[in-house]
Amino acid sequence: MFFEILKKKIGSETICFSIKKTKEKREKLKQIEQEIIEIYGELLNNTDGETLEKLEKMKAALKESRKKYIEGVILRYKARWYEFGEKSTRYFLNLEKRNYVNKTIKEIILDDGTKLSDQIDILEAQNQSYMELYKSRIVDDEGTQETQIDYLTKIDFLIIILNSIKRKEIHVRVCLH
Repeated sequence: MFFEILKKKIGSETICFSIKKTKEKREKLKQIEQEIIEIYGELLNNTDGETLEKLEKMKAALKESRKKYIEGVILRYKARWYEFGEKSTRYFLNLEKRNYVNKTIKEIILDDGTKLSDQIDILEAQNQSYMELYKSRIVDDEGTQETQIDYLTKIDFLIIILNSIKRKEIHVRVCLH
């Protein structure tokens, strides 16, 4: 009995305390926003360094206050999701296990008509297909020479580009950037 009364008393005090803290935070936020508005008014008449410094401090305080508020919202959202969110049941986990077999590629036919059914051969064929898909062609300035370059060999790509640019252009481009 005593424990139940104590829990209710602590609960009511906690609620009162949190309401009081929330009001204080809200008033502080309004005060900071009002001061920022006043500083902007001062900036119209006077643009000295002290006013700008004061404005930056107020903006930082406002940003920090909003950051804390957002962190609280995120925390409450995560807690709500963990408590009431979607839960994986045994049924869905078993269904996923059963359907895993249907997701594998059991047989593949290549461009030349050969059928592959071994998993290692299928993976190699997929790898080769993607390597061919992600190749790029680079044409030099005259448009005469074509060079095939893989995205995987970026160093070779950079060497070809650097060989096509004159040393003076490299120096100028480096100096400008």
